[in-house]
Order: sequence, then C-alpha cells, then structure tokens
Amino acid sequence: MLIRKHKRVAVSILIAAVFACTGLLFQSCATKPIEVKTFTGYIQVEEGESADIAWDFVNAERVQIKGLNYNFSPNDSYKVKPTGTKIVQVTAYRGNDSLVVNSVIDIAPKKVKPQFGRGSTMDFIGLSPAYLESDYLSGVIKADSTLNPYQIKIMRTVYPYTNDQFLVRAIVLDRFGNYMQGLSSLPGEINWSASLQSDLVSSNYDVTTFNEKDYSTSEGIDINILLDNSSAAQKNVQIIESIRSFLPYLTKFDKVSFSYFNQSKIDVFQFTNPTDASKEFNKVSLPQPQGLNSIYKSAYTSISPLASGFKRTKILVVITYGSDNSSIIYSSNDVGKLAHDLDVPVYIIGVGSAMESYSLKYLSSLTGGRYYQVTSDDIPKLENILLEIVFSQKGYYELLLPVYSSQLEQNMIKSVLTYKRDKVKLNDKANIILKSEVQFSSYQALAYFNYRDTLILPEFEVIFKSLSKVLKDNPNSVIQLIGHSSTEGTNEYNAEISLKRAQEARRRLIGLGAAPSQIRIRGEGNAKPVYYLQSTQWQQQNNRRVTVRWLDPSILPYEIIAGQSSTENDALSKVEQWEGKKYQVYYERYIDNNIPVYKVKLWGYATQKDAEDTAKHLKDKFKSYFAVE
Repeated sequence: MLIRKHKRVAVSILIAAVFACTGLLFQSCATKPIEVKTFTGYIQVEEGESADIAWDFVNAERVQIKGLNYNFSPNDSYKVKPTGTKIVQVTAYRGNDSLVVNSVIDIAPKKVKPQFGRGSTMDFIGLSPAYLESDYLSGVIKADSTLNPYQIKIMRTVYPYTNDQFLVRAIVLDRFGNYMQGLSSLPGEINWSASLQSDLVSSNYDVTTFNEKDYSTSEGIDINILLDNSSAAQKNVQIIESIRSFLPYLTKFDKVSFSYFNQSKIDVFQFTNPTDASKEFNKVSLPQPQGLNSIYKSAYTSISPLASGFKRTKILVVITYGSDNSSIIYSSNDVGKLAHDLDVPVYIIGVGSAMESYSLKYLSSLTGGRYYQVTSDDIPKLENILLEIVFSQKGYYELLLPVYSSQLEQNMIKSVLTYKRDKVKLNDKANIILKSEVQFSSYQALAYFNYRDTLILPEFEVIFKSLSKVLKDNPNSVIQLIGHSSTEGTNEYNAEISLKRAQEARRRLIGLGAAPSQIRIRGEGNAKPVYYLQSTQWQQQNNRRVTVRWLDPSILPYEIIAGQSSTENDALSKVEQWEGKKYQVYYERYIDNNIPVYKVKLWGYATQKDAEDTAKHLKDKFKSYFAVE
C-alpha cells in the first residue's frame, strides 16, 4: 500500500515537472530576445560640451543606466557632460532577460582659432585636426594609410586651360572635415578618373598624373563678400556673425571686401586686411531687409574692380536668399563672361528654400566656382563653408582633363571626378560650360507695392532711372509692363489695381524720358503670384509688383495659349502631346478665383504677327481656341 502511494506521488511529481518544462518551453518560444535597434555607442565632443546617448531597444520593458536609480523607456536618451573619457553602461530588461551595452564618450580639445597675421604664410598651418563630424572643411591632417577619405569636392574648374583640356581642382576630406594633406606620398596606388558626358558623346578618362598644391606656400587672396539684404533676408545678423567668426582664419596678406544689396548695392568697406575687416564688421548695422534682389547687377559691379591691382587670386562669394528679380539690364551671362575673362570664380551660398537654384548653379559653373545650399538652421556652418572656399584656393589636388574634338561643339560637359584607393571610392560632379546659353530669370520686377496702393516707393527709383536710360539709348526697343496684385479684393478689384500699377510705372518711365511708343501695358490681377501661400508680408509685397518684359524678336517673346487644365498631371500630358507634334511647349500655373489652373503654352515666336498666324493655323486645323500672349 505504501509502495503504491509512493508511486502515485512520483507520477504526480513527474507530470508536474513535465507540465512545468513544457510551460517554460512555450514561454521561451513566445518571448523574443531583447535586441538593439539603434544605439549611440561612440561620441566625441569638445571640452565643456554635453553628449546625448540615445537608444532604441526592441522587446525590452525598461532601461537602466548604471549609477542611476530610476528607469528609462526602451526608446529614450540621456544627456551627460563628461570631464574626461567616460564609459556609460546601459542595460535593457524584460522579465529575467537583460542586455548590456556600453557607450564611450571621448573629449576632443576645444579648437582655438588662429590669431590674425601670424608669420609669412597662411594661418591654415595652425589649423589642428578636427574630431567632430562635419560636411565642410574644419581642419587639416597629414594623410596616412590608416585614415580613409570621406568625400571629395570639386572646388574650381577652368575652361579652356589649354586648347583641348580643362583644369579641375579638388579637395579631399575625412569624415571630420579635415583636409587630407600628402595623399600622393601614401603607399599603394591612387587612381583619379573622370566620366565626361555631353549631349552626343560620353567618354571615360583615367588621370595618370595629378599635382598637390601646398597651402603653406600660397600667397594672399582677395575675397569679395556680397550679402543679400532684400525683403526675403531673415537671418543676416547670424550671417554677419558667421563671417566675423571666419575672419581669424585669414592672414595679413589676405584682403576682404564687403557689400550688401537689394535692388541697389551698398559698399560697406573695400579690400582691407582681416584685422581691420573684423573691426568694420563690429560696426556693421544693416538696414531692415526690404526690396528686390539684383544679384546679377551687384555681382557684375563687384567683379569689375577686381580687374585692377596686382596679379593674385580673387574670388567673389555671394550669400543670397533668392534668385535675381531686378537686375533688368544685367544677366547671368554678363556676369559669367566678365568673371571668366578676369579669372574670378563666383561661389554662391543659397540660404533657405525661396529660390530657384538652377540659374545660380549655372552661374557658379559658368565662372568655375561652386554652389552651396544651406537651411536657415545651418547658418552657423557658413563659417566652415567660407573657410572651405578660401582654403581651396590655396591647397588642392589639381588635374587636367581632356575635351575631345567631338565635344567642342557642345554647350556643356557633365563631368564626374572619381577618387579611388584600395576599397575607398569617392566622386563629385561639376558642369563644364563650353558655350554659355542665355539664361532668363523667371521674372524681372521694377517695383513692389503696399497693400491696395499704386504709389511707387522711393527705393525703386534707381531701377526706373536705369530702365529709362536704356530705352532712351535704344529707341527701337519695346517693353511690356505687367501689373500684379496679391489677394487684395475681388478678381475685378485685383485686375483693376494691377492695371493701375502698370499705368503708374509707365508714367514714371515717360517722366524720366522714355518714349510712350516704347511701352505696352497689361494687368494680370492675382493670377500669377510668385508666392502662392503668401504667408509673410514680404511674400505678399513681392506678389504686388510690376514686371517688365522685353518685346525683342531675338528673345522670341510671344507665346500661344493652347489649352488649360485643372490638374498638373493633365497639363503635363498635354505638353507631351504637343512635344510629339514637334512644338516648343510648357505649362504654367495660374490662380483663377483662388483655384489653381494650368495653362499650356507654345513658345518661341519673334513677332506678334508670327504668333497670330500660327494661332489661326492651329485654330483651323484643330477646331479649338488659341490665344496669343
């Protein structure tokens, strides 16, 4: 009996054990292990700065940091201000499961800027290596086989350099923005190559030799800085501070000039040494941003003085919030030709997103410079961008690339420069302009107006005087003045006030000596706003404008409205249909009763009669409505 009882107990224990093991088995199968999705494992900060350790654990319930008595969530962060190298232990928990990871924080010495005018060579000699990740040049480091380049940048192109070659100058940076000096002395093979593409020809070219320019032997340069202070400018106080912070990197042999512009240009100080320039910047107080943007005129008049003086490197740096809209008689081609003839590259830094960057990129390419785009939040980086631009005039890797005879008739070569060593392969792109093309601004304005007003403000008088002189000197030229409005009233009111603005502009030009027979006018109401949302006062002002259009047969000013669509996709489809019929065509957005519409336009007619004859032919052929504009 006792034996039987012991057997029953043993069986019960065995069954319980089986169930327990099975339960544990199912539990272990059902519970997934803790995993690290993201974790900041290594951080490097300057002395006195804080570091953020961030993590995201999968399948965790809570997180603890060694030495702290409270829990964090599985997706969280912790800020620490170390005084030396520090290891922070982070542990994620779920039930009895845990996962331990460590974050290492290193301290980089605080970078001390060079003092003005030390020694007979550039202060870049005093630049120590940087240890914080940067997209732009921040320091200098001696290249060795343990360091990997992170990016190359084409900073200067020159065409023609010889009859059948163009020159490329590039810099090589590591991930901390350090210029890597002495790559040619590294063991192993370094390959530079280029892919050259034009409309008809594509080719690949291996560069057999390249030269490095030692920045420490370079002489001083002239740096002309031009700052946009039109109505779109919002961050110029911070930009001035960034420029001031950049100046200590220069030497007493460098010279700096500074101007700002809207529809007019104001020269603050002419070329002076960095020490005096810094003193000048301490006194700079820019007026309230207002007015239009005359990049082309301002750049042209800034480049001209660079023709005089000693033969030395000269550059123009333009910092702008938008594209040109008021140069009237100057174009990007005028600037490009002058800059090319005087060997002055133009570097343009676009700030924010209110611009059409294509024309500015083209201008930089045309002069052999480079275009940068930064957000408003990235303005502190201007210090390093300016450093990168100036340094690259003194230290660089230089290569000569061919232009094949079959490419000489093309307008542009798209070049891709590639650097390759071991497993590292980097590239950058640049457009080489062989023959410049006419670049048209989206619009050219004479003035903008206050709300429900037709008064021409005094600050725009300079544009009217310039235009009236051109009309007087060219009595056969004819222009059209087009008035615009913001949403100031009904469609009828907007049409009426836009026409009155055009009439007022005509009266002012006639009063300055232009012939009435040279001027045509029309009003567009609020159908063609520059800024559709009009969320700021300056955007509304720019919508309340009078624009000028040259009725010059050489620029094919007349167009034919060939249809209208309610959606952009439909407009694009119609454009493609006309392109299939071999017409030059595009679509343009308008506003009708606060609703966007898309007009399809055939373009490229030299005279109104040419356009009317074509419109009549199309009307007879397609039994549809065509209107000349």
